[in-house]
Amino acid sequence: KNKDSIGACMVYFEDDLLKGAYKLDQNTILNEIKKGENRVCKLAVGSPDNIVALGHVQESTSSTIIHGRELREHNFRVSIEVVLDGTTLIPIPNPDDDAKLVGDVFGSHLTWPKMLVIFEDNWYANPFSK
Repeated sequence: KNKDSIGACMVYFEDDLLKGAYKLDQNTILNEIKKGENRVCKLAVGSPDNIVALGHVQESTSSTIIHGRELREHNFRVSIEVVLDGTTLIPIPNPDDDAKLVGDVFGSHLTWPKMLVIFEDNWYANPFSK
């Protein structure tokens, strides 16, 4: 497998022809992971083993407003950059929005339960492993 990155997330390709144009080295990725804000993460639904997306935790506080609602202390503000299972319901849907599935919120900022946000210092080894 070839290990290449697109944007801020590692993507694994079987074929050399599919390599991404933008690359981040391992040190750059580790520095991003160690930051308290904009931290790379896996996003799960139901249980921490059910990884449905990859993204970043965005800088915020418990009083941050997302889509007109307070974030609250048991949630993170996240952005979704890679969808692994677009057919799964998002854990905290916005009642004022039609987006209900992980695939609907690709590229968006939303609220995600902290207990379902997984940080791994070795995520770059294979972000798609569960």
